Amino acid sequence: MRVGLFCELTVRPEYMDTFLPLMEKHSTSCPQVEEGCLLFRVGRDRDDPNMIRIYEEYLNQGPQGTACLHRPVSRFQRQDRPHAGERRRLRG
Repeated sequence: MRVGLFCELTVRPEYMDTFLPLMEKHSTSCPQVEEGCLLFRVGRDRDDPNMIRIYEEYLNQGPQGTACLHRPVSRFQRQDRPHAGERRRLRG
């Protein structure tokens, strides 16, 4: 079974030229370095240039696997996020 994650991020315009290349680089390396990662895609919205959409797909490795999906990228989860715009939490 696979687990898919979808995320929408609003990035402040002054940080987009730094943030987007980092995410694109991460999307290329992620399937090779994150255990169970099958797919990582980054896209920019056509109508809102500050909106970034990320889709990730992983092999479902049970409860312990799901809990550690992003252990290698915890550096992106710091409280100091000057590039971040609005934060919303979506629940399905």
